[in-house]
Amino acid sequence: MRSLVLCISFALQCFVLQGASEYSSKSELEYEFGDYRGKFCIDDQGFVYGIGEVYYPSSTACPCTCTEDGPVCVRPKCPRIHPRCTRIKYKSCCPVCEAVSKVCVYGGKTYRMLEEFR
Repeated sequence: MRSLVLCISFALQCFVLQGASEYSSKSELEYEFGDYRGKFCIDDQGFVYGIGEVYYPSSTACPCTCTEDGPVCVRPKCPRIHPRCTRIKYKSCCPVCEAVSKVCVYGGKTYRMLEEFR
């Protein structure tokens, strides 16, 4: 009985290994990109961009240009954030002010704008 179980186990292993080799005929090296510099750029999600293409690596990133030396990402001159900005949104290349306060809180006390305090 034991030899029958071993024989069946061996047959199953051979069947599984043969089936797996049918579906994975390519070696792992064939899936690698190798040295792609100077040919194209790849972002973090795996999207491919040609030389000269402008792309955004993520929704919060600044634009990048694919060059022969690799991606070149330059942050543009962003507008200044208002000094009374109380909520800043960082969901684009440049931060954006979402809310400006109309009061000032200092030492637990609330003051109106332009009201002097010591």
